[in-house]
Amino acid sequence: MGLSAQFYRLPNLLDQIDVARADGRLLRLPAQLKKVDYLILDDWGMAPLRPSSRQELLMLIDDRNDLKTTAITAQLPVDKWYDFIGEPTAADAIMDRLMNSSHRIELKVDSLRKLRPKAG
Repeated sequence: MGLSAQFYRLPNLLDQIDVARADGRLLRLPAQLKKVDYLILDDWGMAPLRPSSRQELLMLIDDRNDLKTTAITAQLPVDKWYDFIGEPTAADAIMDRLMNSSHRIELKVDSLRKLRPKAG
């Protein structure tokens, strides 16, 4: 049996969680995400977190902590993540779980988009 992987833009995932809360599927979606072997959360820090999203993100990270792999991609520097999360207690909890057993890779190169020839 192979590994499962899912990719989400974090703002879209948090919107999906809000919809799941509204239509009664809130318990199923996090349970599904907990089972995914490799979860990729892209665009971390691109949109402010709502209080409900902050709590759902904490539960998601906590459910996966030390059990499954969660990769986060961000253009927002890690030292700004506390401000992005917004509430100090939630920020401490989320950051503790993320950084506890993480491997951090920082790319210090120009965007590949800058290197592509312009169309036209």
